[in-house]
Amino acid sequence: MEIDMTSLKYFVLICKNKSFSKTAEELFITQQALSKRIQKLEKQY
Repeated sequence: MEIDMTSLKYFVLICKNKSFSKTAEELFITQQALSKRIQKLEKQY
């Protein structure tokens, strides 16, 4: 199983910011795109 490091980094930022919307803004991506990355990560583990 390959680890998606980008998604893990996103997860850490969400924990740090305690906010999906703030993290999405910081990463210059939509909140929906961020949520999908995290859902994929959850399914992997």
